[in-house]
Amino acid sequence: ARAAIGARLAALRLQDGESGAALAALDRTEAAGLAEPLARQRVLLRARAMARRGERIAADQMLAELGPAGAEPRAELRAEAQDWAGAAAAQMEHLAAAIPAPPAPLGQAERIALVRAAAYAALAGDEALLAGLRESQGARMDGGPLAEAFALMTSDPLRGIADLSRLQREIGMLRVLPARLEALRGGVQVAR
Repeated sequence: ARAAIGARLAALRLQDGESGAALAALDRTEAAGLAEPLARQRVLLRARAMARRGERIAADQMLAELGPAGAEPRAELRAEAQDWAGAAAAQMEHLAAAIPAPPAPLGQAERIALVRAAAYAALAGDEALLAGLRESQGARMDGGPLAEAFALMTSDPLRGIADLSRLQREIGMLRVLPARLEALRGGVQVAR
């Protein structure tokens, strides 16, 4: 119980921007033999606090030790540091463990994870990864929430006047995208 209270206190301290106090709360409530979910939560909190103190490399290594469970938080830490290629690689590691094999449908969390991977790849300028995402997941993302965002980020680059009709469609998607993303905002927690 003490370790769970320490984790909750550390989370509150992190929300207040007090990474040192968060680490102190975790240190004071260390315990052996914790249940897996609580132990993982404490590692995630410690890594986040360390990253905010500037210890990004140590935080990244700590999350890497969690395996697939630490991949998405690693992607978020790397994105905060604007390491887009590293964020894309970590997010792809997360997708490998979290996305069900085709033809299983994608849930909301999987769709969000795929769009994040596409965004990181786009920011990294990794056209090969974008093409791979489009080829492997494009059909599964079609028609559901975030389909327009995914299609826009993973589409082939414009190459000339022959692509003007596609550009017109993409501009139309961009006009309606903010309203559709706003509808999803309540259910998504943004990394700080």
